[in-house]
Amino acid sequence: MNVKYYKVVVTRGHMGSNYDHATITFYEKAKDMISAMDNARKHGGVKHNRLPANAIEITAEEYYANRGSNAYDRACCRKDKGVVFSFLRLFK
Repeated sequence: MNVKYYKVVVTRGHMGSNYDHATITFYEKAKDMISAMDNARKHGGVKHNRLPANAIEITAEEYYANRGSNAYDRACCRKDKGVVFSFLRLFK
């Protein structure tokens, strides 16, 4: 199987009425872009019924450099009694 690496930006869920377009970036390893987008939609805190905002193919080096960190920490989130608040909007 020929594995490729992808950077997928998806819409976050459960953000409340004050947030209109909060996103989070996941780095996925998959056989094609459709599979990578499907995998990213299955993560927690993601609006599962929406298509990802963006998906691009990246190098293996970029994948492994970013895969080691937590996607929620990269989005500058904090957890407060089970509620996740996002203060950045990532449109890369």
